[in-house]
Amino acid sequence: MKNLSFLAASLLVIGLSEFIPSQAAEIYYNANIYTADKRLEYATAFVVDKGKFIYVGNDKKALSYQKDKTKDTVTDLNGARVLPGFIESHNHLTTVGASVPSEDAIFGGNIKSRQELMKIGKEFAQKRKDLSVIMLREIPQEYADLTMKDWDEICKDRPVFVIFEGGHAGAVNTLMAEKIDLEHQKDPMPGVSYAKRDKDGHVTGYIAELIMTHMMFAKGIPLDKEQAKNGLENIIHYYNSMGYTGVTEGGTPNLNENEILPILKELDEEGKYTLHNDFPSIWFGNNICTIEEYEKRVKYQKKHFETENIKIGTIKMWADGVLGAHSALMRQPYNEPSGKTNYGSHLISIEDQHTAAKLAKKNGWNIHIHSIGDKAVENTLDVYEAVGKTKGVKSIAHYEICDEDLMDRTAKMNIPVATTPWWATTIQKAEFEGAGKKLPHMLDIAGLMDRGINVSFGSDSNGSPAQWNPVFNIYTAMVRRPDAPKNGPWIAGKPISAKQAIDAYTINGAIERGHEKEFGSITKGKSADFVIWNKDLMILNPKEMLTYHEKDGSFDLYVWPLKTYFRGKCVFDKNLSK
Repeated sequence: MKNLSFLAASLLVIGLSEFIPSQAAEIYYNANIYTADKRLEYATAFVVDKGKFIYVGNDKKALSYQKDKTKDTVTDLNGARVLPGFIESHNHLTTVGASVPSEDAIFGGNIKSRQELMKIGKEFAQKRKDLSVIMLREIPQEYADLTMKDWDEICKDRPVFVIFEGGHAGAVNTLMAEKIDLEHQKDPMPGVSYAKRDKDGHVTGYIAELIMTHMMFAKGIPLDKEQAKNGLENIIHYYNSMGYTGVTEGGTPNLNENEILPILKELDEEGKYTLHNDFPSIWFGNNICTIEEYEKRVKYQKKHFETENIKIGTIKMWADGVLGAHSALMRQPYNEPSGKTNYGSHLISIEDQHTAAKLAKKNGWNIHIHSIGDKAVENTLDVYEAVGKTKGVKSIAHYEICDEDLMDRTAKMNIPVATTPWWATTIQKAEFEGAGKKLPHMLDIAGLMDRGINVSFGSDSNGSPAQWNPVFNIYTAMVRRPDAPKNGPWIAGKPISAKQAIDAYTINGAIERGHEKEFGSITKGKSADFVIWNKDLMILNPKEMLTYHEKDGSFDLYVWPLKTYFRGKCVFDKNLSK
């Protein structure tokens, strides 16, 4: 999640053309290297100079780069497995790092009853008198019918803010509703982005989509810049500790982009932003801001905040919602208890998607569209086909419902897909229930890969640190069962190999936003991003990677990075982190 003759021939070609500088930099040899570069997939040594790989191949040639024993460094890796730095192709690192720290919130994904939810909430509120806002994250969608007065049971004297699993809906208690004047807020997109109201027209406390992401963090929970910077620095280091050297963010809907980007740039200038980051700019459509205003904003961001490590110039849109909230856009209706015919929601109109695609083509920008349901995927492909060839990359996020015709079309159009393997576990119960009759078509990762589609992996996690770990996604993708029972613990699906999973976390992640010439593999001329592992992920049986506890979604890890290097510099050393 090749053969010696090919390797020898490749090394011979490299050996004849390689230029050896008068002064070498860092030499690493006696390693078991998987490069993720199809031209030379396996090697035993490489040389790094000024943050880039200048040679990849065999020990003898690498060691010949040593010219000055007093200056040149030579490291014997003793046969350790070395992989390219991992790239998380869809996450919300900036949002998580800049928002309320995880220790200052409740994570309720494993709560089994309303009584337990209220008990845990009350105890937390009583224990943490220092918190100005009580936050609950990843609360099961089944508690969405609770009202403001219900959430008051947790705490009446401070605001309470709840985020349901999937991150597309939330709830507030009475005090928070008053703080943001929820009663008088106008729905940005009635029926799609809205504050739920009772039969008398009064808000219940439930909020969905844009009204939640904008209102709560603009009015309810203002950005603490000092805390945001510290939080981001910590989470960047945490990502390095898991073997990541790159992220492609899925957007920061809970933050003001022009408020958070200066903080990211400041961290980078201080040498603390040790990740490649493709930072997308969100467009919610003309009802939120005009396309002219949006273009001006992105150009301003590129001029003032783009750095070597932080790339700007990707348009991010949400075509639909999520399966768990029955807002993912589907070709067939959900089985609603009320009997209402519901096919899901357009979070941005088709017309606005076409407008954004034309803007991306005009400026050479990437375009990345969240498309979960089969109808959303179909619409996105229509938009991409209509705009035609572009300089930037056109990609799809999530692609949970994988119909055969859509996968064939995606392959023909050469559209990269970023998805999340761990959703194939029953941790996301609401998502599975939402899939309904389409469950057999859910997360067909192998089907996408078998068609030659560039598939990359990411957690899309808004606050569950466990699922950020790439080993869990690799494990999940490798243990899929075509004959998995309908009642869990897995969604049926064909497993993939470790090599396919590692490609999905390295070179495929770079391709997804058009950065494959800069990083993503251990290749001469690319950024020297690599990870030394304690065990060999390439050959391990999934059971040797971790033990998964199905009841609560936790897992015990047996494989981890020993050292992570970003641009040739060691940014994580497990021995120093103890």
